[in-house]
Amino acid sequence: MPAAHMNSLTKYIEGKNKAHDNRSRMNLDSIDLLTSPKNHIMGVKLKNDFLLLNVKHFYSFRFKIQNINFLDDCIGLSLPNPLDTEYLENYFSENQDNPYAIQHLMNCFTRKLPLNNLTQFPPLCTNKTASSQRKALEKMYSQAQLMDSLFTYDRTNGISRLIRKIDCGPWSHVGIIDQNKNIVEIISVRQFLT
Repeated sequence: MPAAHMNSLTKYIEGKNKAHDNRSRMNLDSIDLLTSPKNHIMGVKLKNDFLLLNVKHFYSFRFKIQNINFLDDCIGLSLPNPLDTEYLENYFSENQDNPYAIQHLMNCFTRKLPLNNLTQFPPLCTNKTASSQRKALEKMYSQAQLMDSLFTYDRTNGISRLIRKIDCGPWSHVGIIDQNKNIVEIISVRQFLT
């Protein structure tokens, strides 16, 4: 998420909700969201900590509520309706604090979408064995339907790394599944799946 988008998101949320910008006067019980454009972070208050997203480098981290005085130039925001922190704790536990899940939540705030059925995100990393990869591919193949999208990233390919860097995303290529369950994709070299 570019810094300009984060600043506009912060301004939008500030305009719609009560802001607390002096940490010494913040009522931590009433804060729902925390943002710091200077530090490129924004996030949500859960039960015992804030779950924050660094939008410049796109990583998530937890921050204990009692340590808020260590965070410079932060703004606490109160939402008109209380958050279901139990649902959010479970949601982020299932999504392993995925930064895309935090961004999705913040986008839902700005679009005034309900927060009771948020999109699930796949894990950012998993332990892979040849057997587990084979089973996962077989499962994907059995469930594939016409026009499904298949996103990929090849960390050994310089062009893949460059595309990912410029796009600021986790993927570098996308293919579409055809009627015969073949992957239709434009690539720079001929590749075969075995």
